[in-house]
Amino acid sequence: MTTTPTWPLGKPIIGATAEMTREVSENDIDLFTMISGDRDKPIATLKCSVTRDDGIVALEGTAVCRTMPMPMWGS
Repeated sequence: MTTTPTWPLGKPIIGATAEMTREVSENDIDLFTMISGDRDKPIATLKCSVTRDDGIVALEGTAVCRTMPMPMWGS
């Protein structure tokens, strides 16, 4: 197997899969808002999945989230 700077562990084979997870931070939302130009309604598109206790994926899809001020309890 030949390695390169692009593929330090070798080029993946056809049919190979990969997975990556990353926690979305408030800074990510702010950066997305700046890039999209939508400063009044910060929006994030998130890939979501629900996995049962036995490991079977029960639901998989995309969620679009819009942040908005929420009233505090007792306010």
